Amino acid sequence: MIFPAQPASAHEAWVLAPSEFAALAAEPVPAIFLSSTTLLLASVLAMVMVAAALWMQNQLAPVEEKLSTHLPLIGLRVGGPLLRFGLAVPIGLGAIGALPRHGTAMWAEPTFLVPDMQMSGISGYETLYLFCLLTAGLLVLGLWTRLAALFVILLTLAGGQLFGAVFIYSYAAHFIAPALVLIWIGSGPLSMDWHFGQEQPRMWERMELIWPVVLLMTGATFVYLSLSLKLAHPTLLIAILEHGNLDQLGIPLAWVALVMMGVELIAGLLLMMGHLVRPIGLFLISAFTFFSVILGETPLFHANLYALTFMLVVFGAQPAANNMREMQWRIFHPSLLRSSLD
Repeated sequence: MIFPAQPASAHEAWVLAPSEFAALAAEPVPAIFLSSTTLLLASVLAMVMVAAALWMQNQLAPVEEKLSTHLPLIGLRVGGPLLRFGLAVPIGLGAIGALPRHGTAMWAEPTFLVPDMQMSGISGYETLYLFCLLTAGLLVLGLWTRLAALFVILLTLAGGQLFGAVFIYSYAAHFIAPALVLIWIGSGPLSMDWHFGQEQPRMWERMELIWPVVLLMTGATFVYLSLSLKLAHPTLLIAILEHGNLDQLGIPLAWVALVMMGVELIAGLLLMMGHLVRPIGLFLISAFTFFSVILGETPLFHANLYALTFMLVVFGAQPAANNMREMQWRIFHPSLLRSSLD
């Protein structure tokens, strides 16, 4: 699973044309990725840095607790709309061809959740196309939101049947995880469910039931991508760095790629273990934005991940279950929210 014959799909498959992606994946791996000495030294350095970061986490825990007191409340209030729109964008805009991969004209090719999964190769894709539009429409309106989130999970599982295991390993968790959170916290304000009084808020009281699963799924996907894509096929990452004309300050791009692989691997492992969740969430938001800028691409490619990483920042390693149970849904009224924050 970690070292497949074919590289995993991810950002590289969106920026590189299919022919370029295949050619680069077949090129020899840079020497530093095959050097056991280099990899061993890099691993030791990484473990020392992680140990230092975990020590700092323990030392700064009281400060984080004080600064993050109201973050879960903010997450419960705005998390629903962010998750809804974050999931609706790749599902809906992709289905109408508004988020194509590199080398494909706008509106010319409907895609399934991510730019490199093209629907036109699927027999009878029209039904799938309509289901994507229905799901995206329900999410935008905030109508039957929990049902729409369930549709997202079903679509993702269907993607595994249609596009194979590479879709499940590379993308599934980053759609299923935010959908699970949306099922638990509901649509929030700016939704039809809220307007018509159909919201059922009580599930957020038991966020601790699914939050470890969300962290595990999110982190495991980053671990998989770092190993099966960046470690096994670093020529792809080097190519997109060249596309972005990144100023590497004289450092060879192979070394930059190795560092980026290590950072993604460590971030994924720490998320799986529930450590440094808020700092990693902030780092990932910055990383997505950085690559969008240097590559001149739309940040809408990562809309689902922006929403998911925002929830990492507001909920942290473990949502305070007792505090969340004590909250009353009436505090979501704007005036009462302001008074509670004061």
